[in-house]
Amino acid sequence: MPSWVLVLLVAAVAGTAQTVAGFGFALLAVPLFVTFLGVVDAVALGALLGIVNAGLVARAAFRHVPWPTVRLLLFGSFCGMPLGLLVLFGVSADTLRLVVACVSVAMTIALLAGFSLPAAGRLGTWAVGVVSGILSTSTGINGPPVVLLLQALGYSPTVFRGALSTFFVTNGVVSLGMLAFSGVIGRRVLGQALLALPVLFAANWLGHRLLPHFSTAAFRHLVLGLLVLSALTSLLDALWHAL
Repeated sequence: MPSWVLVLLVAAVAGTAQTVAGFGFALLAVPLFVTFLGVVDAVALGALLGIVNAGLVARAAFRHVPWPTVRLLLFGSFCGMPLGLLVLFGVSADTLRLVVACVSVAMTIALLAGFSLPAAGRLGTWAVGVVSGILSTSTGINGPPVVLLLQALGYSPTVFRGALSTFFVTNGVVSLGMLAFSGVIGRRVLGQALLALPVLFAANWLGHRLLPHFSTAAFRHLVLGLLVLSALTSLLDALWHAL
């Protein structure tokens, strides 16, 4: 199957999932992109498409953003992004492939287990942002630490979605700027991203139509099932290249 068809399929599934659940785009998309694209291309494409999808979600939730928490998370992520770039360019492609797989598996297990971070103060919130920033520019999978923190803070679903989508958009713009400045984003990635844009808009539309018909718990189970499949696919691919 041509890689552009796979890009569209992954974008459709991940975009719909994030629209309904509020998270999961990068955790679903990047490990799957890695299996048929170069690792660096997968991170860059995930960042490009993630910004667009998060922006679409943020439109409906922007009025419900807990700004003190989001500002601390963003400040921490900006501090961590340069460290993530050092990882991205400092390790081999096979090693980075394995890092992406291990991160996706670990974060999926944490979400499946219902793990939540202890209630964090200002320093703890900033530290979660730093971890997310490092993951953002090294693996493209930056959402799970923030998801775990927001779960611990006990926000309502509306505030939860507003915080996540606003964080993803702002974090994504800065992360994408760093990746572009580093020469990571080439014509191929830009072409694939442009090709996938209509699919993202359709996925967002579909997600909003599905939202009233699924309980939060039911769709969370579906998303977690997809995350398990994505993580295992990524891990098997990484082990295949390592052998």
